[in-house]
Amino acid sequence: MTNFERIKAMSVEEMAKFMLFFIPRFSDANYTGICGKYYKKSCSAIIGNKKWLESEATDG
Repeated sequence: MTNFERIKAMSVEEMAKFMLFFIPRFSDANYTGICGKYYKKSCSAIIGNKKWLESEATDG
């Protein structure tokens, strides 16, 4: 299985966790992901990613 195939086979929950990033910043909001927002807690960022993954795609 290629990495691409592995990613395509992920559930929304798995993808939301996979696309979680910790970014050291001077503010309290250090977690982000594919949703493009910053959060104080990793669990909040995962929820944001899940919402983004489940939303309708937009152009651009």
